[in-house]
Amino acid sequence: MKVSELLLSSRRRLEESGYDSSLSHVRLLLEKVAGTSVHRGTMLTRTQVAQYRELEDRLLKGEPIDYVLGKRSFLGVSLKLDNRALIPRNETEELVERVLQEFDCEGLTYADIGTGSGAIALAIAQARPGSLVYASDVSEAALCLAKENACLNNLTNVRFLKGSVLNPFMGFMNQLDVIVTNPPYIMTCLIPLLPKSVRDYEPMEALDGGTDGLAFFRDMMEQLPPGKTVFMEIASYNRKGLIKLVEEKRSDYAVQFLCDNLKNLRFAVLRPATR
Repeated sequence: MKVSELLLSSRRRLEESGYDSSLSHVRLLLEKVAGTSVHRGTMLTRTQVAQYRELEDRLLKGEPIDYVLGKRSFLGVSLKLDNRALIPRNETEELVERVLQEFDCEGLTYADIGTGSGAIALAIAQARPGSLVYASDVSEAALCLAKENACLNNLTNVRFLKGSVLNPFMGFMNQLDVIVTNPPYIMTCLIPLLPKSVRDYEPMEALDGGTDGLAFFRDMMEQLPPGKTVFMEIASYNRKGLIKLVEEKRSDYAVQFLCDNLKNLRFAVLRPATR
């Protein structure tokens, strides 16, 4: 079958099912089964067409395109992806860019809490080869994926630790210069309202932030020593709760809120309070 024929039939099938971005995703799937870029006159084997239909069926069932492709680029880092970890979003790239802009130097020690696929940790490690990056996660499966991605990108300045919140770092917290995290921050009541591709395929423990969306942040405030800089991805509705947490539990810190490129409140930064 020619690529042009498969393009036509697949695009029609996806559009009839209400699937968005059908043309661009069809081309991505074609390149995956062909192993290279293709043009309309390229002939596909029966095996390749069958492989394509299997991938197409996964899309039609609601599986995210990044899981179907099994990969994604994140600030120049090539990530293997599957449902062991969340799919990194563009906003998380912005979080890392802010960290790198503020700390434009080598020789620091970073901690990425809840590393998932390793996206944050590996992007920092690649941009700052003279620094050391620790990546932690409560999920052994996610840590295995992050380690695979470190090997895939030949990054050796990353260390992996298992555990929740700041527990893995308790023995050497004083060595950490910068803490970065994209934690679970979605309120439990909002989970059913997430797109099907998210709630049915991405790991729930990386999404559900508890009744008020602040479970992770509450634990972190209890464990955080003085004098650290902490970059966090948040939801806009976390703002009031975070302000209250800092006021009640961490008067030694000040919290700053920042918007993403779409002007949505998306990030919070904890810094030592000035007296």
